[in-house]
Amino acid sequence: MRIVLTSDPSLTSTFRDIPLLDFLPCASVENVPKFIYKILDTQLPDKDGKLIQAPYAIRKVEAALLINDFKREEVVVAHPKKIEKFIDEKTTIVGVNTMDPYGMGPVTLMFTDGGRKTSYSKYLFTSFIRRLRDFRERKGYKFKIVVGSQAGWQFELKQDLTEELGIDHVIWGECEHVLGDIFRDIETGVADKFIKIKTWAEVEEIPPIVNPSYKGMVEVMRGCGRGCRFCSPNLRKARFYPIEKILQEVEVNLRFGQKKMWLHSEDIFNYMVEDRRNFYPNEDAVIDLFEKILEKAEFANPTHGTVAGALAAPRILKKISELNRAGINRWVGIQ
Repeated sequence: MRIVLTSDPSLTSTFRDIPLLDFLPCASVENVPKFIYKILDTQLPDKDGKLIQAPYAIRKVEAALLINDFKREEVVVAHPKKIEKFIDEKTTIVGVNTMDPYGMGPVTLMFTDGGRKTSYSKYLFTSFIRRLRDFRERKGYKFKIVVGSQAGWQFELKQDLTEELGIDHVIWGECEHVLGDIFRDIETGVADKFIKIKTWAEVEEIPPIVNPSYKGMVEVMRGCGRGCRFCSPNLRKARFYPIEKILQEVEVNLRFGQKKMWLHSEDIFNYMVEDRRNFYPNEDAVIDLFEKILEKAEFANPTHGTVAGALAAPRILKKISELNRAGINRWVGIQ
């Protein structure tokens, strides 16, 4: 297989579908015994080694390659525990998506005594990459280990560890509009080790996913637009997906039996916002978004929102709750 994509094992765990247990990789190996982690670490299902559902980021990478002249039969999204099945002498790139590879994220540092202990995110990522490195050396293959993450700065900061792990390239930033060229540069040996993408993809350059995402994740907007200097998502230009594009991804998940959707945004109350001075929510647009999705899906849960938006437009919360038939045993959560 020419291109093998995957995520590190901390991102393919369902953690028994226990709310907020997705943060378990932030905990330290020293404080949480490995047998406890193993009990809680239920992994996403696969079919012959291919992930049936995959983390949203890696699905976006898959889609970006397919619209950039990489053939369907040349790209696979593999389960990290079975990735060797797809790697052979024809493999040029093994791409790994990760979130907090060296355990330096703020929540992780809080749980690891400022990084003095080892987080499961670091333990699982480094163990996985060493496995890939050793497999490559043992087989004599020439594929490049390419890591993609918004935490790319961690690899630069700890270059000695990055070298020891045998990581060839690190990519961070929005990539859909340039990924095809970057992968071809890596294949031909002309790419930099650290590839920082400083431009943003336009909405029409961001392809919809072509295979189902974990938790039915569907992106509805990117960036925020407020421009708060302490928050990197807010520094990105706000772009809103038209409802037709969003429904394409909903349909992809529905076809594979995923009837509940997570609507991802930096702030759901900013969807299609027109007031760029006070950021008063576009109530009709947000409500219409949920109405259209819930005509097809059984449930639609927003990922992120601000208290300010909720207080400014309480009708949105009320209507989303009604559309989802929220109740004591049917919660709509938001972070």
